[in-house]
Amino acid sequence: PFLAEARKASGGNLAGELVLRDHHPYSPNVVKQIAELAKAKWAQAIITTDKDWSKIKRLQTGAWPCPVARTRLAMQFDQG
Repeated sequence: PFLAEARKASGGNLAGELVLRDHHPYSPNVVKQIAELAKAKWAQAIITTDKDWSKIKRLQTGAWPCPVARTRLAMQFDQG
C-alpha cells in the first residue's frame, strides 16, 4: 500500500524502490545504500514513513542527495 500511494502521489513515476521488511534496523550500510540509490537515480526526493525516518535521520541532512519526504498518518472514519 505504501508504494501504491507513493506512485499515486508522484504521478506514477518513482526513480527507484528499496523495499525493506517491517522493523528493519537500518544499519549504516543500508542508510548509505539509500542515499547512493537516490543519487544514482537522480531522485528528486526520498520518500519514507515517519517511523522509518526516525531510524535513518542519523545521516546528516547535508549528506542526503535530495530532500527526504516523510508520510504522515491520518485517520478517517467511514462510518459512525
